[in-house]
Amino acid sequence: MSWRPAARPTDVGTAGTGTAGTGTVGFTVNGSPVGVPAGGSLLDALREHLGIKSAKDGCSPQGQCGCCTVWVDGQPRVACVTPVGRVAGRSVTTLEGLDRADRWADAFCANGGSQCGFCTTGIIMRVAALTEPTEAAVRQALLAHLCRCTGWHPIVNSVLSASDRASLRFEQTVRGLAQRRAGLEGGVAQDVGAH
Repeated sequence: MSWRPAARPTDVGTAGTGTAGTGTVGFTVNGSPVGVPAGGSLLDALREHLGIKSAKDGCSPQGQCGCCTVWVDGQPRVACVTPVGRVAGRSVTTLEGLDRADRWADAFCANGGSQCGFCTTGIIMRVAALTEPTEAAVRQALLAHLCRCTGWHPIVNSVLSASDRASLRFEQTVRGLAQRRAGLEGGVAQDVGAH
């Protein structure tokens, strides 16, 4: 399964440096300058004004589930409780702007780390920011997230396999896990991959 990012947001107006409640707030999203009406949350700006749906609304405005996690200047931030005015002049990255997002998708699919998928984008944004993705660091990062479908073990395995820096080893690991999973689900050995 190959994940393809959605189209990048378009410039919705002159990017200013407005403050909450007045005018326009300008910032960059995935490398593209944008301007959105001031007021509301960063999550509202991303979903409603820019059409970026990867940041999910799971508990807004509580900031407890992590489904809306994005990066602000390279650091994970819960978008539903971040006023859009606070990102004026800053850089926001969503899953669509993440390098090698396909690697994350492949790892989560191969390890069974995503059930319904609703929380997956927020989890990926949080763990992709880890500089040393050890099992302990991944488990610590996951404390900021809720997943109602699966246990943490498949998610941790997904993150560790996606974080593997050796590309050939990653591809072999993902393919082997996918074949094993397909065999378990189908009851017979199966070949997985591009056909």
